[in-house]
Amino acid sequence: MPVAPDGWECFSLLFAAPCDLEQGMRTLRHPTLGEEAVFLVPLGPFGATDGTQRFEAVFNRQVASP
Repeated sequence: MPVAPDGWECFSLLFAAPCDLEQGMRTLRHPTLGEEAVFLVPLGPFGATDGTQRFEAVFNRQVASP
């Protein structure tokens, strides 16, 4: 992943879930990576007719210099 000259790494992740959540902090769990608190923003169903909603989490983190 590219890192800006000032040492910041910026990216977003998109999620889909069969639920309707309000914007806010959520704890995501992964069997290998563990738990991480992220701020999810609802984006809407984007044409899904089965109740699936889309969400986005934006990350801006400073990477340690090599």
